[in-house]
Amino acid sequence: MHDLWILLALPLPLLLACVKEPGVMSATDTTTGDATTSDTEGTTEDPTEGTTEGTTEDPTEGTTEDPTEDPTDGQVWPLCIDPDPAATASFAFDVTAWSVESPVEIDAPCVVASFLREGDVVSAELLCSDADHVDVSIPLSLTIPGDMPLALAVDQAVALRFNGHAEAHHQIAGSYFAIHDTEGGELVVAGFTDQWNLAALGEVSAPLTFEDVETVCPSVCYDALCEDGLRRDAVKVADGEDAIVIVDQNRGTLVAASGTYDVVVIASATHFCLNCYADRRLIVTRASE
Repeated sequence: MHDLWILLALPLPLLLACVKEPGVMSATDTTTGDATTSDTEGTTEDPTEGTTEGTTEDPTEGTTEDPTEDPTDGQVWPLCIDPDPAATASFAFDVTAWSVESPVEIDAPCVVASFLREGDVVSAELLCSDADHVDVSIPLSLTIPGDMPLALAVDQAVALRFNGHAEAHHQIAGSYFAIHDTEGGELVVAGFTDQWNLAALGEVSAPLTFEDVETVCPSVCYDALCEDGLRRDAVKVADGEDAIVIVDQNRGTLVAASGTYDVVVIASATHFCLNCYADRRLIVTRASE
């Protein structure tokens, strides 16, 4: 299986009913016998009087707005900060020695066989085992900011949780993972890259949980009806009551009872159009203490 990477939501017209008033002769009424003055009394007034009230206004009033006008104009978006060019990161696992099937799931104890960090680039090799595998090599590549902590070392015992799937019809390749230190149980590093289901990362990366936040930025429309466009979203990272919300293409720090976590939200965006998708990518590491 190839390395898993991401190449990487009328006014109706107002109908006025005209009701014939009792005692008022209409154009369809007929008379028999003498047509006296009393027969038509009261009809010298405009027969439409009272029925035109309120119809002198343009019935299309309120529908003449430019459809390309931003419907969010005037709203305030305090969390919608500009992207941070330094908030870039990525990860890739080679799990072909473990399984060539898709999807693949790994829940196994491992040992860090090699570890090298040069600036923003990290390369490591894990040797992992379970009932059906013994010391299987799983190479790992990370690209993270040079000042982002990463508490990994050669011969360190860790636990790996990994879930990944290959590209399919209307589905891009995706994966998520978490590495915990075996001795202390602390989360070392976790990552997510997929279209949906960000909450699944929280199922393997205790004590942290993750949640999409979709109302932080206005939509950017590419057509008049806004059926094609992009909306920047955010991610809520929490450890119990301690939480932080980080908008698309930004970086933040969560200070919690279990430790301090550095989070890079590589992407949190929703592309809306026919067969479009969401883009959810992040990496989080725990600062060593």
